[in-house]
Amino acid sequence: MTCAEVLLLSKKMPKTDQRKLEIWRLHNSGKKINGWGETEQRSPTKVMWFKDKPDNDNATWYWLQELQGQDLIAHDWQQEIEHERETLLADQIDTAEQLEQVDFTELDQLLPHGWGSVEIDPLWCFDDADVGDYTHAIIGLHPHNLENFQNLPDETSIKEIMQGYLETLKLAKKVAHYLHSKGWNSQVEVGPHSNRLLLIPAAVQAGLGELGKHGSLIHHKYGSAIRLFAVLTEAPILQIHSQRMTADFCTNCQICVQACPVDALTHQPIMVRGVEKYAVNFDKCAPYFVENNGCGICINVCPWNTRAQNLLDIRNTRHERANE
Repeated sequence: MTCAEVLLLSKKMPKTDQRKLEIWRLHNSGKKINGWGETEQRSPTKVMWFKDKPDNDNATWYWLQELQGQDLIAHDWQQEIEHERETLLADQIDTAEQLEQVDFTELDQLLPHGWGSVEIDPLWCFDDADVGDYTHAIIGLHPHNLENFQNLPDETSIKEIMQGYLETLKLAKKVAHYLHSKGWNSQVEVGPHSNRLLLIPAAVQAGLGELGKHGSLIHHKYGSAIRLFAVLTEAPILQIHSQRMTADFCTNCQICVQACPVDALTHQPIMVRGVEKYAVNFDKCAPYFVENNGCGICINVCPWNTRAQNLLDIRNTRHERANE
């Protein structure tokens, strides 16, 4: 199916029209693009969140739907957030000439919700991405206000999500400024248009949490209602946390699986690009997401959001009894 044909379908057919989706799926599969069932490891291919029209025909339908969604929620607050975001992204940072050591204590102060740092794995980088001379990534997070997530995907929750992306950008820019002041080149990578690498596997490697059945990171304190960011840098910083905390509960828990309105989640891990892990059925999730201007139901119902400490205590008790 050509870009013109997809465009024609998106204009002529009403929202949630199943025929449109079925015709599109005959020629395009998000699962195939994402590597479902592939046993060989490879870099991911981008499908969604393009700022400009994608070269990949498979992504065009999603891009068109994103544009329609932006028109539907073009409120004053959205324009204000986007303006501040674009201003921050355009901010140029001068790099000091002399290299200085990075102080972890100062990074702790800049990133009060936690952070980690890892060597960049090429398998995290999109197949058309160029990370240049950057060898490491500092991964940080911003927790959402759960009270604004009660009626996803209403206007309040959409505003909370957009504000969350803005807050991650602010944090990332602070880290970038700090690194540049120490003489280290760096560049921010934030959602939703993260163009060079997948943030979740980098965060898992950094020890910030684990992958849940809903396909998102579960943080030991903030649960799933978080936004991630990365700062790519030449500074050889390693800060990897070792705590594992969710595996016991995600194995038996099915709350997000049952809550998904389009049955896009699976109870068992599957093979994706040579790695067995929990994954979201892109062909079910993404069309619903873009046609409703967002979703996040699976994240909202995750028990780790409100019971993190209690679940950690239960997990630790189980392990202590198992080792007696």
